[in-house]
Amino acid sequence: MAHDPTTLDDTIGAFELGVFADAILFGILCLQCYIFLHNNARASSLMRWSIWALWILNTGHLICGMHVTYWYTVTQFGNVLEVFEHQPRSSGIMTIFGYCSNLIVQIWFVFRIWILSERNRRLVGILGFLVGATYIIAMTFALISTIPSSLTETEAGIAKINWFIYLLHAMDILTNLLLTGVLCFCLWRAKMTTIYKTKSIVEWTLIYSVNTGLLAMLIPCTTIILRLTRPNDLVFFAVYVPYSALYSNSLLGSLNARDWIRHDEPAPIYLSDFESTASAAPHRATFHRGQTTTRSSTARAPSAHGLEKPDACKAADTHPWAAQATAPLTVKVEAETHTDLVKFADSSTSFSAC
Repeated sequence: MAHDPTTLDDTIGAFELGVFADAILFGILCLQCYIFLHNNARASSLMRWSIWALWILNTGHLICGMHVTYWYTVTQFGNVLEVFEHQPRSSGIMTIFGYCSNLIVQIWFVFRIWILSERNRRLVGILGFLVGATYIIAMTFALISTIPSSLTETEAGIAKINWFIYLLHAMDILTNLLLTGVLCFCLWRAKMTTIYKTKSIVEWTLIYSVNTGLLAMLIPCTTIILRLTRPNDLVFFAVYVPYSALYSNSLLGSLNARDWIRHDEPAPIYLSDFESTASAAPHRATFHRGQTTTRSSTARAPSAHGLEKPDACKAADTHPWAAQATAPLTVKVEAETHTDLVKFADSSTSFSAC
């Protein structure tokens, strides 16, 4: 059944709402980019340039969405039939920007899995293949939509390549599902071999990854359903417009959430935490007081009469800073790939040397 050309709520109106949602998420993305670049000045150049690339690509994506809205509402104002018979080239360019942005996010998710899975080449190879295949299909569809042809000049022509749209979204759903599932499993496994403070970081990262990964995956699922049930309007396209900004926010949100937790106040732990995880995850403790640092390859459990001093502390009993024995003690714990700075506090233990 043909769509009523006088009804604009589920066509131009729906697409305009999608652009509004994209603009809101883009504003959040700008804030996320600023927070990450400001708080991670020592991050690798590749990571920082990737964040800049995400911001530039999402800027182009939003500009194209605004141009499509302008074309529908201003350029073709009063020409309702033209609106439903043709579409601007910027809609295809918007798809290119969106999937280039998604590719960067997925590459960093795969890299995170590469680290957490202890460089599992087979697993990373499968995920990398799915990411690459999805990107190739997306770029092919974007080029078909951008280059003038009989398939993209009218809505009737686009209907002939619906199968390509379904294939693209199906691959996208499969890739996102595997990335989210594997990442959550790796984080859960890391959570089982870390001490108290590091566990809190992993737990929050796990929760955040589940929420954002599933939320981003719901968009292509909804797009397929709406395309099947409502093929004669633009509601499916409106839902898909904010996908790129939401997916980019998922990466930056997880990075910033990790940093916010790590920058929290030091939490008290006890040497029993080190002893319980010594067999599961090798670690080293770094003791800080003033400007002097003493490293110990192992952490010793407290004895019945107090804390046994490390060898390095025994040799430093005559050092000038030994008088600062009552100063707060901080310990930097490194377990596998998770690092945090926490304060060691034990009211029943006194330190005479360190």
